[in-house]
Amino acid sequence: MSAKLHLRLFYGLHDYSPSWNNMMKNALLALSLLVSMLASQSALAVTVTDLYRVNVIVDDRSDAQRRQGIQIAFQQLMVKISGDQSVLRNSLVIKASRNASRYMQGYSYKRVQVPSPNDHTLLIEQPMLEVWFSKPLVAPVLRQAKVPIWTANRPLLQLWIYKRRGLVKPEQDTWQDEYQRVFDDFGMPVMWAKPEVEKNESEPVAINENEIITYRDVMADDYDKAKEIAKQSHANGALVGDIRFIGGEWIFEGALLTSSILSIQATGESADNVIYQVASQIAKYFSKKYAVVTSTEEQAELITVNDINDFEDYAKLLAYLQKLAGVKRVDVLSVENGNLELGIVLNASWKQIERLINADKKLVLIDAPVDQAQQVPSMPVYRWAL
Repeated sequence: MSAKLHLRLFYGLHDYSPSWNNMMKNALLALSLLVSMLASQSALAVTVTDLYRVNVIVDDRSDAQRRQGIQIAFQQLMVKISGDQSVLRNSLVIKASRNASRYMQGYSYKRVQVPSPNDHTLLIEQPMLEVWFSKPLVAPVLRQAKVPIWTANRPLLQLWIYKRRGLVKPEQDTWQDEYQRVFDDFGMPVMWAKPEVEKNESEPVAINENEIITYRDVMADDYDKAKEIAKQSHANGALVGDIRFIGGEWIFEGALLTSSILSIQATGESADNVIYQVASQIAKYFSKKYAVVTSTEEQAELITVNDINDFEDYAKLLAYLQKLAGVKRVDVLSVENGNLELGIVLNASWKQIERLINADKKLVLIDAPVDQAQQVPSMPVYRWAL
């Protein structure tokens, strides 16, 4: 038996006759409509390169603080990879975190300024423990615990956050840094609507086609302006909100603007806690859309990819597919006139992988033939878009 025939039998396909070409032309209208809708959305804008590197504030450089810091860093890593805090209740994750150092590649220290826990307007210097973990060592834990894996291609958010006057002294205003730090903890790239956000809600924060936009406009629920500016900035969405201190507690009220509007609200005793809640809600939202749950069981899928014009395209395509969470191996079954037939071995469902492919926009679905006997879509055909 030839290797090619063996692979085709492995992928469970029994009809490789030229009639497939005709079947590919009979794509479902509904699927074509879905593709056109997906194509109108922005591709995920940023590849996060340091997913397995975590920073933790510690009291000192003692062995006890380092061990505790590494354990906290491992727990933070699980949230960063999955986008969902509920993973910390997973018994296998809890067990692994007790011996977190076995998954570690290294660590280092640096000193940073952070707000004082007793007075948020004061900055104090503390050591920060930077821990980097080994992806190959962590991967079995993720599979066994069935932790959702949110890949490195992540949405870029533009922040429209207004902070009321009088909360901190201007020269000690580090609240933007706090947002940046917390969103970094979740592995979510962010940008501000303006490098230096004004504290006066009537002052401009952005200009859209010669139209001055202020926070008063945005906070009046004129979300279309924020969404348009985010789109022009190549962001995938915007977080619009208002953080303030009322009645002895911090309050955030706002919305996540993507293809829909998600209300975001949080209250807490400290600004740090509120910002963490906000980031957690957003990370969980995106995790549900893009995270992949892997397992020890394997399945396989066969696809065709067109417009592979040279070896560079060929290498980029294979590298892209092999890096997708849930893809274990990619086999090239045939190459003909720039069209590749690929067998993809998975330890996740194909529907999860399709969600990632649709979000990245590097492969564009152009045809989804139907197995006439089973009346289900079969062997999708993609176009390489890079």
